[in-house]
Amino acid sequence: MEEVKGLLGVGEGPYQVGIAVPDLEAAVEGFRAVTGCGPLEVWTYDRSELVRESTFRGEDAPYAARIAIGLGSTQVEYMEPLPGGVSIVHDHVERHGYGLHHLGFKADDFEAASARMEEAGFPIIQTISGWGLDGDGAAVFFDTLDQLGFWVEIVSPAARRRPAHGAIPAAAG
Repeated sequence: MEEVKGLLGVGEGPYQVGIAVPDLEAAVEGFRAVTGCGPLEVWTYDRSELVRESTFRGEDAPYAARIAIGLGSTQVEYMEPLPGGVSIVHDHVERHGYGLHHLGFKADDFEAASARMEEAGFPIIQTISGWGLDGDGAAVFFDTLDQLGFWVEIVSPAARRRPAHGAIPAAAG
């Protein structure tokens, strides 16, 4: 079978499934009860430590969300928007409620894939960068909601991720 590559330059499934939730602990506990997977590692993504730069609809914006990630062949990412944040997560919840938010993909060439998406008429909605220990790690979200039913994220993972701020459920002490 011939491999088909799209605008992202990938011919494989998503790297990540992002889900917006009102309560991170409740969502992860439910996920764990159903799947047996976990615990999930938790980070607070904001400008105090993890987010070096972020834009929303082309303007500098304070991204603020608690994130729980389950590592596996496809990451499950739960996102709880935090007060004071301005982001695609906040906007999505306000307009559409909680639930499936995005599918994230690792692109063969992050910059080229971003350019192809924009050229095809999918404008950039959100950028986030700098969560890695070396200041690397970047993500770009595109306006694909009307066409696909979810946002598309291109991810350039950090080579070395910062230590998690915790886990759900918390480790026994």
